[in-house]
Amino acid sequence: MVALLLFFGAKSATAEMVEDVRVEPRPDGFEITVELLFPLIYQSHNPLEPSREVRIELIPTNKMSLTPEQLDELRQRQQLFWDHTTGIPIAEIIFEGGDPETPSITLTFTEEVAFTIKSSVDLRSMIVDIQTFGVPEPIPATVEEAIEDVIPEDEQLAALMQEAKKEMTDQNYSRAVQLYTKILRDAEGPVRQQAQEFLGLARERNGQLAHAKREYEMYLENYPQGPDADRVRQRLTGLVTATKAPKAPLTSTKAPRVLGLEKKLDKWDTRFYGSYSLFYFRDQTIPEGGDTQINREDLTHDLNFNSRFRNSHYDMRFQFTGSYENNFLDGQEDEDTISSLAFAMRHIDNGLSGKIGRQSRTSGGVLGRFDGIHAAYDVNPAVTLNTVFGYPVESSRDTFLNTDKRFYGISVDLGTYREVWDFVLFFIDQQNQGVTDRRAVGGEIRYFDPQKSFFSLIDYDTFYSVLNIFLANGRISFPTKTVLNVILDYRRSPILTTNNAIQGQGVNKLDELFNSFTEDQLNQLAEDRTSISKSLTVSVTQDLTESVQVVGEVSASELEGTIASGGVEAVPGSGVDLFYSLQLILTSLFYENDAVITGVRFSDTQSSYTSTFTLRGRFPYKRKLRFIPKFRVDYRDEKNSSDKRFTLRPVMRIDYQFKKWLRFETEAGFEYRDEDSAGISSSSTETFVLAGFRINF
Repeated sequence: MVALLLFFGAKSATAEMVEDVRVEPRPDGFEITVELLFPLIYQSHNPLEPSREVRIELIPTNKMSLTPEQLDELRQRQQLFWDHTTGIPIAEIIFEGGDPETPSITLTFTEEVAFTIKSSVDLRSMIVDIQTFGVPEPIPATVEEAIEDVIPEDEQLAALMQEAKKEMTDQNYSRAVQLYTKILRDAEGPVRQQAQEFLGLARERNGQLAHAKREYEMYLENYPQGPDADRVRQRLTGLVTATKAPKAPLTSTKAPRVLGLEKKLDKWDTRFYGSYSLFYFRDQTIPEGGDTQINREDLTHDLNFNSRFRNSHYDMRFQFTGSYENNFLDGQEDEDTISSLAFAMRHIDNGLSGKIGRQSRTSGGVLGRFDGIHAAYDVNPAVTLNTVFGYPVESSRDTFLNTDKRFYGISVDLGTYREVWDFVLFFIDQQNQGVTDRRAVGGEIRYFDPQKSFFSLIDYDTFYSVLNIFLANGRISFPTKTVLNVILDYRRSPILTTNNAIQGQGVNKLDELFNSFTEDQLNQLAEDRTSISKSLTVSVTQDLTESVQVVGEVSASELEGTIASGGVEAVPGSGVDLFYSLQLILTSLFYENDAVITGVRFSDTQSSYTSTFTLRGRFPYKRKLRFIPKFRVDYRDEKNSSDKRFTLRPVMRIDYQFKKWLRFETEAGFEYRDEDSAGISSSSTETFVLAGFRINF
């Protein structure tokens, strides 16, 4: 950790939109959870039928409320990483920004799979259920029909295995659980694998269904492939179907102490994975009749490193994500980022967990990235207590600890009730150099079933007595393969904190105003500098066939103005802006697994009309080579003048998977711009190129 901090130690270059990717084995495949830095809503995916590749279309909850940092994160193209040792048939996961209005996630598989996709109810994760098509063997009805016994070389372990098998045959399942638990503390290799399966079976037959479910899941995490794994998946499927129980944290009992033998530490399962990438980027503008101007030229190093240490009692993880940018322009400094640098630990037996370091949390009243600690305790399967303390991180460019602001908070997660309802209640208090910056209470309501979902977030500032955030999202699927999605977003923009008082004052910190304004005056300045953003979005997705999909969206938004005070002029409101869009998505049009996405968008704002046409393609060739062309045309007509602007932007991206661990990527394009401003016509051409490689380990 110290070495990484020394290497990444000054400012920042790129931001990360995705916080983490988790992969969990399931009875018929895997579940992938992509954790987002701030809420995005799943709109559609294509193709609909089983495939080797799927693209997930997303939309922000409120485009006008996005901060410059969030917009930067949405524009990034980020390769995502997961624990490759899980055995999941995934070759690549990419978050594709570019246009912040239509971000997407693309998953590429090493074999054809079926998938179902949804947002988490709180909109902070994308959940992808993967179903593989392996043909499992029949479930053994008895232990005698199971796989051939593995005989350990160690005589003591061999005797324990024989004794445990006899106890299973005699239906003394409690004693068998004790024996297999002890075997797992000492065994390795095939012996440990078989003992893990039999421990799950013993717990299942002993009526400990929640414990059995966890033992089977641990087996599939460690041994996800092969006929033995297929058999365990079938047992887990039967167990889940029989219990119909909601997902719950494990609350297993501790392993017993065997008379005459000292308790030994479990064998640790240690894994390391991640990636390193190196990319060169150059962007230049060539004005008509003028000299070429270089806008950007840099070499960016990105490192993602993960390590995981697990046994039957502890699950620990270290994560680092950061970048370093060598800037080649005169007068520009090199920059680096730390998006995440954290250590997390969970105690499986008692439900305690914690995470310390640079991390992100968008629940429990926390507004994003921070340096600090989050701890949780599972009181029971339906109640989890959380506490958090930390220092807000305004940008991943801030690579050193900033203690000017600090916050603490408590929250309780309640659910799942009746298998569909979850609730969160929270309190958060933030101080800024000795004065109250923010103090809020609030909660979340989540409902989910296969046909419909609902999420609502309320954040009320008790210090300022104002509503900071109200967000509601509802989604419903109809039998006609029609999906209706409605988003209502109301929030202070930016979120109301006393620190907003520094806007327009020519200072960087709140304490620089202490000699000029009283605390009450600072509070009033903060309210005066804070606007209100409101938006309503309605989208409809219609599957016409397995390979043709239509997505329509209508959105209305308004940003209210701010008043003049403290020497800062008033800012007028935006009025109501209207946006309309329609997309046609075609898959397997020319050959298998290709995609063509064409769309039109029209915006009617207070200042202009803008029409946009887009055409995107995704054309894999022999699995290793992929061509991704993009084409966009915009025409803008100002309402209050005769000014007009026409832009044309073609781009071609080529990805080549040279080895399983090595990928080369290149992207090049140009933007032609023709403008008529104040009766003067001008044109310019901007060209750019990106080239580099990624190494996975």
